[in-house]
Amino acid sequence: MQNNEGYSDPTPTQAMWGIREEEKTRALERKHGVYRGEIYKVLVERPPDNAKSEKWEKKRKKMKVVGVYTHIVTLEDSKGFRESFRWNDFYKRRR
Repeated sequence: MQNNEGYSDPTPTQAMWGIREEEKTRALERKHGVYRGEIYKVLVERPPDNAKSEKWEKKRKKMKVVGVYTHIVTLEDSKGFRESFRWNDFYKRRR
C-alpha cells in the first residue's frame, strides 16, 4: 500500500492484522467458553521447596485468564505468576 505521495505505508496492513488477531481470539473464547479476564480456581502442582520431600504440592489457586490461544490457555495469579495449560488439562483442573 502507498500513501497519497506514493511512498510505502504499512500502517493499514498492520492495523488489519491486529484486527484479524483479535477476531481469532474472540472466536476461540466463544468456542471454549473461556473469556479473558475471568477468574477460575485451578489445581496447580508445584515441585517441593526442599530437596528431601519427593511429593509435589497440589493446591487450588485463583487465577485470571490472560490469554486464549489455539492449543493453550494462559492464566495469571494475584502475584503475577503466569502458567499455561493445554485445553484438556485446563478443563480437568478447573472448578
